[in-house]
Amino acid sequence: MQRGLGKQNPQYFSIRSVIQLISDDVQPMARMALPPQEMILVGEVVEVRGRRVCLADTRGFDKRVWVVLPDDCTWRPGLAHMVEFEGSARAFVDEERGGIDVRFMAKSWTDRGPSSRHVRPPPLCQGRSRLG
Repeated sequence: MQRGLGKQNPQYFSIRSVIQLISDDVQPMARMALPPQEMILVGEVVEVRGRRVCLADTRGFDKRVWVVLPDDCTWRPGLAHMVEFEGSARAFVDEERGGIDVRFMAKSWTDRGPSSRHVRPPPLCQGRSRLG
């Protein structure tokens, strides 16, 4: 008995892996034609501009992706928070810069709280203890 293909759940991607999906060896015009891909994107918030959120890869911060929130969204993530977005990524050619950018259209999100890099350790005990 054959079974039809059901809807597949989106996969988790880091910023770095999304950008690797759209590799530099593909011609720019071909990249413009790539269909959007459903995925879950995880990264650290480094900038918020209105409905747009810039996520950075947590390994080195050299890779970034802009996430566009829906028009009716009032939620804004905190800077340096780890956030998980579900939606679709699309590549486009940035004519001005001459490179490829990735834009992610969010459908849903989860704020995981402050990045572990920004959580302060508990203060060291300053008092002295007496043994006795």
